[in-house]
Amino acid sequence: ALRQAAAAGQAIVDGIVTLDAENRILWCNRAAERQLGLDLRTDRGQPVANLVRQPAFVAYLAAGDFSQALRI
Repeated sequence: ALRQAAAAGQAIVDGIVTLDAENRILWCNRAAERQLGLDLRTDRGQPVANLVRQPAFVAYLAAGDFSQALRI
């Protein structure tokens, strides 16, 4: 089931990043790697705010209100 979910996530053209409770990267698809400059091989476990430095994203993450999407 996990492989199927990962394969489905790779098929989506939008960047997808999953985070743990401390906002560390658990997984991302290839689109997110391209769009955000991530490399899952080296960035897994890293705090996403250390790698995605856009001020709007950092503020969105810090606010913790994810009821509205953020488009970067």
